[in-house]
Amino acid sequence: MTNYVCPVCGFLDIEIFIKIKQIPTCCNLLYKTRQNALTATKADMKLGFCKKCGHVYNYAFNPDIMDYTQDYENSLHCSPRFQEYANTLAKRLIK
Repeated sequence: MTNYVCPVCGFLDIEIFIKIKQIPTCCNLLYKTRQNALTATKADMKLGFCKKCGHVYNYAFNPDIMDYTQDYENSLHCSPRFQEYANTLAKRLIK
């Protein structure tokens, strides 16, 4: 049995509530070819919930396999929801 530790509060009572095997490690990469996309780096996901502070975290996360390059696309400017959030935040900060 593996003991998972909450990275936020250090609590040891973590409930793993979902396990997904071999999913792409980056969801926002733009691949130049279909073959590149099909051979993308994959890893397991193991989402856990801290019963003390409520933090949800991927306990299988491995930063060593993450590769952020110029092909990574994480812009949200086309999202109406994000635009609403950004505008509301800007108005609140100005006020």
